[in-house]
Parts: sequence; C-alpha cells; structure tokens
Amino acid sequence: MASRFGKLKSNINIEKASNLIRMERDDLSWIGINIKGTNAIITIKESIKMPEIIDKNEICNIVATKDACISKLVVQNGTARVNVGDEVKKGDLLVEGVMESELTGNRFVHAEADVFGKIYYQKEKKETFVQNEKIKTGNEEQKNEICINNFKINFNKGVSKFENYDTITSSKKIKLFSNFYIPIEIKHITNVEIENRMKTYSEEELKEKIQKELEEELEKEYKISEIDEKNKKREVITNTEDDGITLTLMYEIQEEIGIKAN
Repeated sequence: MASRFGKLKSNINIEKASNLIRMERDDLSWIGINIKGTNAIITIKESIKMPEIIDKNEICNIVATKDACISKLVVQNGTARVNVGDEVKKGDLLVEGVMESELTGNRFVHAEADVFGKIYYQKEKKETFVQNEKIKTGNEEQKNEICINNFKINFNKGVSKFENYDTITSSKKIKLFSNFYIPIEIKHITNVEIENRMKTYSEEELKEKIQKELEEELEKEYKISEIDEKNKKREVITNTEDDGITLTLMYEIQEEIGIKAN
C-alpha cells in the first residue's frame, strides 16, 4: 500500500479506525480517537487479563508459575509433591488434588495451598581499572533545519568541525492556533564535542561504578524497586584481580509461585 500525507478530517472514519486497531491488538479494551485541529488524540485502555476461575468443586492441582526454590509450603487441601528447599521449574506439579488414605483410598479434591518460592536474579560484569572514556570538552556547534513532510532544508551544510561528537536533536512543530498544526517541523541540532581519554579508577570507585550499572540493568529487566523490601535480599560479590574487578550482584526474591490448574 502506498503511503500518503494528509487527509480531510471529514473523510476520517473514527469508529472504523478504532475497530481496526482493536482487531490487531487483543491487549486493548478501549480506544478513543479525538480529532483536534490537525492532531489526532488517541486514548487507550489496556485490557486486564482475567485469571482463569476454577470452580471450588472442580478437581485441580497447583503448579509452579516460574523457576524457584520452595521456601514455604502450607497445604489446606490436597497432597504436596514437593518439599521446602526443593528446586522447581515453571509448570512443575507442587500440590496434587488428591487426598491419600489407606482406609478409604484416594479421593480427588480441589487443591488449596500457599506456596512461596525464592527466585534469584543476578548479573555479573568485569571491568578494568584503566578505561577509555568519553569526556565533554565544553565545545558545541548549533545547526538548524526545516522539515516539510519528507523534504528537508538544512541551513548549515557541510560536515561537523569536530572529529568526535555526540548529537542532541530537538524538534518543534509549527502551530497556527491552539490545536491547529501545519506539517512543518523545525529541528535544532547540537553537536557536543567529546574526547576519548584514559581514566584510572581506584578499587572503591570501580566497585561503585559496576554495581550502579548492574543495578540499572536489573531494574530495567525485573523492576526490583517495585518489590517489597521485606521480600528481597541483596548480595554483592567482588573478585579483585590485577587488572580489574569482577562483580556479581544477586537478588533473592520471595514470592507466591503456586497457581491452580486442571
């Protein structure tokens, strides 16, 4: 399909556009589209995936939702198939919906239990005491350009005078009225000169640097800060060598890992 720019607002079928998006995205429960000036303001509401509801009278088991080490197991109904300290994988049977008796034989039931497990998140990184780092010199150069759809007008032609630099770009659309924008965008470009310099870290400085980097990586992947402090423990292991430090950052997280399954 060929792309094109611009369309009369009167020709936009908001309901059809909303339905088309919902057909492509099953994680959205509602989409609102409001045309203001030349802008389309889209409001979405994410759908909440409802957990599977299992009838209390229905026979079921309890299985693990993730890899973990069992830390607490309290069974109200059913028979435990694991013990505290056992390592389990996602999907493993934790509590079977059966009551065992030598007198009456086995009786199938709706399993009920509180199962908690310890989950470990960890990262390791090695860095050297001497590192090549980017240092800002304080020198900058400014450039501007105008974009009209895909057409660009560059007011500062030619290559940068800096050998090494980082580029920061900001843009602003042209607005005639409160909600009316025209398809013209002004871009402001800043080239910040940098130099590559060798920096030597002390042992404490390097430990702090690596630990901070690993904290940021774990936070990005697992949202560690959102976990209650009483349910997490942190351990830092460092190994200092002649040329640098290897640091391991590990979190022990305790959470409920059991879910009912047929």
